[in-house]
Amino acid sequence: MDNSEDQDPGKEPSHEDSYTGKCSPKESSIRVDVRDSRSTPNLTLQLVIKSISSFILREKSPHPEGSPPLTPPKSAEKVCRISKAQIEDIWIYTFADPARKDSKEAKCNLYYFAGGGFSGPATKEHWMFCAAMCLKLPEYNINLVSYPLAPNNTAPRTLPLLQKLYKALLVKANEEGTTISFMGDSAGANLALVLGIDAATACLKNNGPDKTPRLRNIIALFPPTDLRNNNPEIDAVARKDKILSRKIIDNAAKIWHGEWDVTNPQLSPIFADLSVFKRANIKVDGMTAGHDVLTPDAIIFREKLAENGVDGDWLHWERQMHCFPLISYYHVHEAVAARDWLIEILASNAKMSPDEIT
Repeated sequence: MDNSEDQDPGKEPSHEDSYTGKCSPKESSIRVDVRDSRSTPNLTLQLVIKSISSFILREKSPHPEGSPPLTPPKSAEKVCRISKAQIEDIWIYTFADPARKDSKEAKCNLYYFAGGGFSGPATKEHWMFCAAMCLKLPEYNINLVSYPLAPNNTAPRTLPLLQKLYKALLVKANEEGTTISFMGDSAGANLALVLGIDAATACLKNNGPDKTPRLRNIIALFPPTDLRNNNPEIDAVARKDKILSRKIIDNAAKIWHGEWDVTNPQLSPIFADLSVFKRANIKVDGMTAGHDVLTPDAIIFREKLAENGVDGDWLHWERQMHCFPLISYYHVHEAVAARDWLIEILASNAKMSPDEIT
């Protein structure tokens, strides 16, 4: 972890100097791209966000039980057509590129779970992030999932609903001859991982992996993987975190876990049998940031994936804050570079056959 003082490097980094040159050993199944740049505009925006973080994370009125209907921001509707549908009582918002005549050419269905401490719906930045993926990834149908939110919907109530949703999506994928990808940031990344583990386990119970359409990969962006939040490195990173703190992540865990113990793998995927991803041929990609209190446990989780031979590509960027690719909407250099890295990984994933995931 980078615990140096905030310093302005004094220049806008080029594409080349954004790399540190460090990567995973060749024999590892998890490939890690490590970067360390931070431009002056990036640092400035981080400091602005830090100054208003209490406002951004202020407690809001709880959402009612069930999947909340959402209103797409006009900025997203200006660049994409956004339609909505309710599947198994869960609202799903599908993005379409107006310039694309036929969405049937897309053979991958990506379902995005936006972060928000398990209690907040998608923000404008989430909608614009999904819109950018829609415009740049014709191989995918991009869908934003409005899942039930805490505190009125805790994990013991919400996860069975999302598991029921996945079964319906699986039937739809088989009928269409398409595949499924789960992606999420922060709390949404936790959901993507938990649902992925459940899907992989179910796949293996049903005579093992085969070539019928199913969940192909998971993309976990800045995931909370251990809701105990007892890693001593959290406090060291907290001094650099511009938006999160131990108090904030403890509160998110408290309102989400309900009657379940936080070591339940459906809350803390770090305790799950991660070998199911390898055995079900599911690729797990992700991102972490050096100034994010969730990173110490996310790195342990990533290392456990490698220990189990799970295939994946991960980006780790020092001196960046939690969920920094979402500010790509504001044309911040490193955020755009991280978003483009993700788009390249997704495009590559779309070309892979199940046999290519090792």
